[in-house]
Amino acid sequence: DGNVETSWFTAAGDNVSAGKTPWAAVTFPADVAVQRVTVLGNREPQHPSGYGVLAGRLELLNADGVTVIRMDREGSGERFDFDFVLAEPFDRVRTVRFTITKDESTKENAASHCAGLAEVMVE
Repeated sequence: DGNVETSWFTAAGDNVSAGKTPWAAVTFPADVAVQRVTVLGNREPQHPSGYGVLAGRLELLNADGVTVIRMDREGSGERFDFDFVLAEPFDRVRTVRFTITKDESTKENAASHCAGLAEVMVE
């Protein structure tokens, strides 16, 4: 939504400790060129901590839904941000998908815990 002070949160219990793989995706109506994807961690002022995404996977998919690029990263900095930079633009991308592979949930809080992301920016 362009506002870093609002976050998208998974549903309660939709977290890695509960055996889930929550994701967020952006699908374009036509192919686009992608050189960089930045995923900003949770920045929601009412819920500033405890909802971090510690690691994630970026997938770029073509119009047939086939993954053409896949990268795994750990979040960096205080807010667990992700910066995926391609060596050169890939021009046949239809969907950008970010999957949470590790979050701040634990087995003890898995049923009630969720994770948040502030923005997914595609360049």
